[in-house]
Amino acid sequence: MAEADERRDVQLVGLGALARVNLIALGQTRIRSDEGKVFASHTQDGAVAKPDRQAASEVVTDRYNNTVSKACDAMVEKGFAYERSVGAFVDELHALGNDAAYRNDATLPSALNQFTSALRELQSHRTLLLQQAKATVAESLRQYVARDVRGVKDLAKLYHKMSDDLDAARARRAACPPSSSHLSLSLSPQPENCRLTKEGYLFKRAHNVMRTWSRRWFILRGGQLLYVNRDKEEPPQAFVEDLRICTVKAEPSESIDRTNCFEIITPSRNFILQADNGIEKERWILALQTGISDALNNNAQTSVASAQRMTVGFSWPASRVITSRHAHSQTCSCNPTLQPLESGDQARESQRRELQNDIAALPGNELCADCGRAKPSWVAINMGVCLCINCSGVHRSLGTHFSKVRSLGLDHIDAEICKVIGCLGNVRCNSVLEFVSDEVQPLKKQLAEASESDLRELVEQFILNKYIYKKFIDPTLDVDQLQEDLFVAAGEGDVATASACLLGGADINAYNDDGLTPLMLAAELDDTADLEDWIRVGLDAFQQAAMPQLPTVIEDTHAPSVSVSTTTGKLAITDLSQDLDANLGCMVLSDYEQPGRYHKWMKGFRNPPLMLTSREYAFQLTALNDRGQILLPAIRRELEQTQYIDNLTVESDFLQGRVARPDRRFLEEERSRQPSIFTVVRAIANAFHSPADAVLGLYGAFGYDLTFQFEPTKLRMTRPAHQRDIVLYIPDEVVVWDPREDLAFVYSYDFAWDGKSTQGLPRTGPKTVVQYADELERSQDHEPGQYATKVAKAKEKFKRGDLFECVLSQSFYSLLPCPPSELFRRLRKGNPAPFTFIMNLGSNEYLVGGSPEMYVRVQGDEVETCPISGTIRRGRDPVEDAKQILTLLADPKEESELTMCTDVDRNDKSRICEAGSVKVVGRRQIEMYSRLIHTVDHVKGKLREGFDALDAFLCHTWAVTVTGAPKPWAIQFVEDMEESPRGWYAGAVGALHFDGSLNTGLTLRTIQIHNGVASVRAGATLLYDSEPDKEEQETRLKASAFLDVLRVAPEDMSEALSAYQGEQRRAGAGLRVVVIDHQDSFVHTLANYLRQTGAEVMTLRTGFQPAELQALHPDMALLSPGPGCPADFNVSGEIALLMRLCIPTFGVCLGLQGMVEHFGGRLDVLQYPLHGKPTAIDVVEPRSYIFKDLPRRFTVARYHSLYARVEDVPTKNFKVTAVSEDGVVMAIEHRTLPLAAVQFHPESILTDHVHGLSMLQNVLHEFTSRGKAGFQRRKTVI
Repeated sequence: MAEADERRDVQLVGLGALARVNLIALGQTRIRSDEGKVFASHTQDGAVAKPDRQAASEVVTDRYNNTVSKACDAMVEKGFAYERSVGAFVDELHALGNDAAYRNDATLPSALNQFTSALRELQSHRTLLLQQAKATVAESLRQYVARDVRGVKDLAKLYHKMSDDLDAARARRAACPPSSSHLSLSLSPQPENCRLTKEGYLFKRAHNVMRTWSRRWFILRGGQLLYVNRDKEEPPQAFVEDLRICTVKAEPSESIDRTNCFEIITPSRNFILQADNGIEKERWILALQTGISDALNNNAQTSVASAQRMTVGFSWPASRVITSRHAHSQTCSCNPTLQPLESGDQARESQRRELQNDIAALPGNELCADCGRAKPSWVAINMGVCLCINCSGVHRSLGTHFSKVRSLGLDHIDAEICKVIGCLGNVRCNSVLEFVSDEVQPLKKQLAEASESDLRELVEQFILNKYIYKKFIDPTLDVDQLQEDLFVAAGEGDVATASACLLGGADINAYNDDGLTPLMLAAELDDTADLEDWIRVGLDAFQQAAMPQLPTVIEDTHAPSVSVSTTTGKLAITDLSQDLDANLGCMVLSDYEQPGRYHKWMKGFRNPPLMLTSREYAFQLTALNDRGQILLPAIRRELEQTQYIDNLTVESDFLQGRVARPDRRFLEEERSRQPSIFTVVRAIANAFHSPADAVLGLYGAFGYDLTFQFEPTKLRMTRPAHQRDIVLYIPDEVVVWDPREDLAFVYSYDFAWDGKSTQGLPRTGPKTVVQYADELERSQDHEPGQYATKVAKAKEKFKRGDLFECVLSQSFYSLLPCPPSELFRRLRKGNPAPFTFIMNLGSNEYLVGGSPEMYVRVQGDEVETCPISGTIRRGRDPVEDAKQILTLLADPKEESELTMCTDVDRNDKSRICEAGSVKVVGRRQIEMYSRLIHTVDHVKGKLREGFDALDAFLCHTWAVTVTGAPKPWAIQFVEDMEESPRGWYAGAVGALHFDGSLNTGLTLRTIQIHNGVASVRAGATLLYDSEPDKEEQETRLKASAFLDVLRVAPEDMSEALSAYQGEQRRAGAGLRVVVIDHQDSFVHTLANYLRQTGAEVMTLRTGFQPAELQALHPDMALLSPGPGCPADFNVSGEIALLMRLCIPTFGVCLGLQGMVEHFGGRLDVLQYPLHGKPTAIDVVEPRSYIFKDLPRRFTVARYHSLYARVEDVPTKNFKVTAVSEDGVVMAIEHRTLPLAAVQFHPESILTDHVHGLSMLQNVLHEFTSRGKAGFQRRKTVI
């Protein structure tokens, strides 16, 4: 038992081992303060002297007290002293300016007063900065030292205690004699030749969707890698059963956010492991490589025998069979004694190269197996076909589960794989996969003649049809016969024949009459070499099957067995969504990523065996196929034992009943346990409870009217006859998408109950037909303005205190234009969301939605929600988005909305969460969708003992963001005010998994389809500050994206937008514009804007000769901004030249200043230069062509110090068309000549892009229509 105790101690202090940087093995460990004092070091005998931790803490405290705080105080005091000196200097200057001696001087007093005024303003800013520094920095540091350092000290004590425990555990382990290994009690005796090579702790990453990490004790011995689970009494489990079929990579092939990781690669899957440090990582890699080499050497004789048998289509001289593989070509830093390749290894490497050359020389391998191009240099090792570089890229893009591509010239291909490839080859594979030559040959001819730009798309389509859809195989093939041939070939070790059977469609996971799979038959051979070859080549890729299906061995229980297969993720999503048009089922996925809240995922299914529906307190559980009929008795027994279930009726294909009304009052903390339809849901979840399965569960939709079972409400509206409150499915085959690798894992379940099993029964179900309606009864349930009237009524409720907030909604209707799967495709493309879903609910009813809001998510004992409130329209570009976000965050009404929602949400959680665990972990975070920007809070809590995920779901029913507060009054107000029942709107969609987890989203932004009519419902959160017309407009805006999905496909919208943009570009088409550059940093952006109008633009730096300008033959010139003043660049001379050449001219910033001066006006200097500042301008000339069709007031960007006053503009020549708020001229237009200019920068991000581009469009259009009229026409000699 001493060994077990020692292991337990090591595990208990494992956290300390991670938190503490342990450098004992690397040398001396020292911890130094800034003063150079050594707190811990190794003694001469290697023992570690205990550090003076109190002294270390005191040094940290003194550092903050004596250094940072004092330095900040000194900075502030010196700053104030400096400001006092500056104040005295300013006072003296002011007195000097007001001295009587200068009273008659018109210049000096004014200049001194302006100078002192500027100094005082600067002094005021600096004083404010110093005060803020004192209040925020210095005071915060003092509070930190006085209050927070104490917590750091306590944490340090805990850390040091853990470190001490770790040292003690290591000391006890070091004292154990070598013969008392802690594994000896749990490992069975091993043969003498199976010596223990290495053991120790490693972190392993799970293959579930969450990719969790767990720490396990690993043992490398006897050609296997084993590990011990947390339960110390269990024997070690096999992690890698046969080292001969794996390789080790020092760096994982995918990005891992952990250090010291390495990867073990097997034909079926890859494993990521993490060592405690770099040295342990190198030691494990070396040990694994050595173990692999030993395992291969021990199997040398059987490999030779196997190679001599495999002669179909390829000859292998026995002298060239490779019996071992070099462990690794790189030396590990922890073992400096590793030597380079020995002569024997060099010979084997040369033989391997010859084998690869022989593969390329096989008949048919001289051409690419897919496109037919010569000299293919790549090979798909699991299919045995040679490929060109283009086709290999397509194969690689489909994923390693489909095709494992290697380079014949660059990659190391093991001899065992070479043998199997030699039995296949292009000819054998294509004889199966390209059997229908009449269809294949025209396609291959098209590939041979295709241009490089078209080749990729054509090749990809051909490969999908050939390998995935198998469109070219012999349609007369008898799959049953192929299956029999596969069993025979497996039993004889005939890999070539077996591969051909698999290519034709035989199932590697099928069972024969004796209950054996092909792999089991191969394993019964005298040696395991053939089985090794099968596994190494990855035959599962022919059918995307990852493991054989497990038979059900547990009788009299409905606990399922599960098998898992894989396919390409995108294909699985497309195929499943299209299947849901005609098959019951659902798919829920996330196309939206937000760190800490949302990541991409998908779960879906078709043809489930069971469906639960309800209306009010009545329910029905329907078996949809023979598989469901086996499960009904198991659920019936559970329901018969459940309290409050009445009138239970059971037939062969359904059972139905009713939930009794409560017979007593329930405390508010118990509301989730009072009798309701969720009593049935809980009973079913209990019947199927499986802690280890995070996939199987109840999937579907929860309607809004479920809330009336918990909140007594007087119903005003009549519910339609077809309305259901719940539709939930129990699937038996679930597709789970892993977006990181674009793989879809298909989880297939089988059940057994009362001696009956679903094994072998077909996974079918009733078919549905999409219905289309001919006409609409109405287009919306509110007349225009009616919603605004109800907002006004809500404000009266707010005023009296009956409500704090509420959410009213309205519905919009449209004819269904296409199948639901097409709406789903459009929605995913145009409106990615955290909860995107398509559901076929039966009874001619579908749901297609993209909800932005999580309802409730539960993982373990953690419950979380993300209430959304606060909405604004998206901008046209990221710059405008930023402005909209600032507007949203600065709006007190929007902040109040979210605050009230979050306070109510926290109240909901407090019913069932531990005291003090409910916390807001994210406040007013921004989420952006296709047309809207929202503010979101993130709230978490920890479930109290006795409560589960269903309690968390029900305590929030329904979310405040779709009802209001106080909830009971808000729910009644919604019922009284709205014009139609909500149905599924404001309910939830998602899954209650049988492992106890929950993942649901609110049913918002959803298209409800029934009998060919699609409805979209949208609401707004109302407060006393609400403006009725704006709230009505918000509901229309929210619904617009989904109404557009019903009307126009995203690609059609893109074409319309392109056409509009093309129309806009015509203003500059065919024109040549020269931009005169005054050494400015924005000139090329201006040129880019001009090019967007369709004009040809040339940029000419100032200082040019007139002939250079004339040679360009411009239709218009643009005088760019620039530093300094117009005289620095002779802008007046440039304008004179342009007028003499009759070239219409537009000026920007410096260009405007130059025009004013050229015609006799005067410039002045701003008191405060405006560089990169936004300013609102007013258009004062209604007939201005610059600002045609633009708002009368909008914001622009200013970069200037010089300016023209309105009274200083030569009005006989120019009219002022726009001014700023401070009275500065912002735009001028010549009264007769094609000359105009603006003082601001139309190309800046502070000027709306559409506005800036429109101004240039307007100027080009005006100058083009006006031509050179107005200029004095005379012959110019230059």
